[in-house]
Amino acid sequence: MANREKRLLREIQAERQRAIIDKAFKQTSEKNFLLRSAGLSNSSLAEMLLKKCSKLVCIKYGAGIGLLEKYKHKWIRPASNWVPRGKGGDSLFISLVNHLMAKYPMPKFLYCIFFKGLEQHFGLFAHIAQGGSLFKMVGTDMMPVPLTRRLCHEFISLPAETPGIIQGLRMVQMNCYGGTHKLKKALLNTSIARALYSKEDEIFWDIAIKWFCDNPMLDTTHINPLIDYINHCRAENPDFSMKGRSAVAMLNGMHEWHNVLSKIRRLKGVEFKPAGLEAVKWTYKVSDKPARDEWTITEILSSKELSAEGTALRHCVYSYARSIAEGRCSIWSVRKNDERMITIEVNNKSKEIWQARGFCNRSPKPFEESVIRRWAALNNLRMAYSIW
Repeated sequence: MANREKRLLREIQAERQRAIIDKAFKQTSEKNFLLRSAGLSNSSLAEMLLKKCSKLVCIKYGAGIGLLEKYKHKWIRPASNWVPRGKGGDSLFISLVNHLMAKYPMPKFLYCIFFKGLEQHFGLFAHIAQGGSLFKMVGTDMMPVPLTRRLCHEFISLPAETPGIIQGLRMVQMNCYGGTHKLKKALLNTSIARALYSKEDEIFWDIAIKWFCDNPMLDTTHINPLIDYINHCRAENPDFSMKGRSAVAMLNGMHEWHNVLSKIRRLKGVEFKPAGLEAVKWTYKVSDKPARDEWTITEILSSKELSAEGTALRHCVYSYARSIAEGRCSIWSVRKNDERMITIEVNNKSKEIWQARGFCNRSPKPFEESVIRRWAALNNLRMAYSIW
């Protein structure tokens, strides 16, 4: 009887030991899975967060946590002292950033630097968060836009729904020069709302933005093609200036350039390398009708097809031929029942949709927008063009 009890006791102890080992193994596996899925396998900050606030260790906050880890030397407080504040994931993450980086309250829109992993703007956030003057940064690589003290204050005071740092800077410039709401919406969908340039180039674009604001009767559908035309003029002539140019002269020059583009075939017969994104074919039921519409989104992979796209939709997409050939961007055609509807530009490096334009550079209609967003989600693309 005694031997039987001892054997039973040993079996119970062994079962408990196996349960402890299984639990530890499961916790380790879950921990490794969470870290790997968020791209934070070697992050000590992420391992600390698993203990204090595991909901932050996910893909959504992975880029921001990685950014904080990389610039650990900029922390003003140790991560171990952080006390989670807030209920939702975003508020908890903001409280973490504030604990590590900020001495003073920060404008809500600046946190997009961490949500989107915008490393190029990290220095700007750290400087302001730790009491630095934004105006003293004007003219540096971090703030090449020529802002006055008043405009710096307006930038810091932008609302929380401001979509990004560069878009906010362009908004401040347009506010300064009295830009209309329609102009702001159109200009925020152009290339100059997606990148900062050198100090000299930013001075040029500040004058160009003023030129657009000084021509309020200009049809906003011409804004994006005019930006492309201005870039072309500057490439041809580095001394090109917007001073003294009338809207009529600029439009005439743009139309002449488009006519030349439709005839010139510098890259005739060139095949483009695929960007690696998935093309789609979807059917949607037409309301109150038995017919169904077929929508496709396919990549344009030849200069001939690129020219046909620009000719059909009457825009200057052919001017992107060299950028496509060099792999900087890819162009996609959205079609309804094989009719060209929208042309999409994707930045291959940042995995963002930079432009979406239809006939004569019109913006996508609501249903077209929904089709584009569905395709973007399928390919893990961000929508960089603004609807603000």
